[in-house]
Amino acid sequence: SEQGPETVLRALFNSAAVALLGDACKVGAAVQDVLPPSDSDDVLKASDNPIYFEAAGPPVRLLMASVGVQHAGGAVLVLHDVTAIQRLEQVRQTFVANVSHELRTPLSVILANSEALLEGAWKDPEAAPRFLSATQRHAARLSRLVSDLLDLSRIEAGAMNLESRKFLLLPVVQRALEVVGQSAERRGVSLELRVPQSMEVRADVSALEQVLVNLVDNAVKYGHEGGTLWVAAEPVDGGVRVLVKDDG
Repeated sequence: SEQGPETVLRALFNSAAVALLGDACKVGAAVQDVLPPSDSDDVLKASDNPIYFEAAGPPVRLLMASVGVQHAGGAVLVLHDVTAIQRLEQVRQTFVANVSHELRTPLSVILANSEALLEGAWKDPEAAPRFLSATQRHAARLSRLVSDLLDLSRIEAGAMNLESRKFLLLPVVQRALEVVGQSAERRGVSLELRVPQSMEVRADVSALEQVLVNLVDNAVKYGHEGGTLWVAAEPVDGGVRVLVKDDG
């Protein structure tokens, strides 16, 4: 370091630092020339706790800085690119928020219907079947959500085993559309099915059905009210392309 009106940190940057921070990392460059002033000041304190700062892009990266070995007149500054970790954390937080929202609706319906039945609705020959039907429907939805979470956990753990076999595509698509039938009816969404009866595919049945349910459910939720949802299939390069399309 050089003493003056302000302390100037002179640094030697290795090739990894140059890759992270850019061409400003020339031999003998001042840290203040590479990092924003506030960040370069904080780096001096990074021996106690790591600090995080953004490195100018493109692409912009989030870096974690900590001081490693210190000796008289200098220190080793260690940088870690944590951009991907931050992105994954944001995805995780968004996922947890979405799942919590999705779980709240069926749980609320099941609880409300159970309370109504306990309070005497089971004696009403018209109301009781309606309450029970809604409870069953939302319990099935809750079961699918939990199954999705378990599948995601298995995928992340590398324990998801797919069993590929040949089967007719049309019944799988029809089952996926049945799942969203009532929500589509409530939003006035027309369901158009364009899958040849004899078309066969080779895939994991459960995994394909889950993908289709997710796609058609999103299309019904976020498409136009009174719109149309098309599910079609066409042969492509020895395989089959399945198309889920809405007018949203």
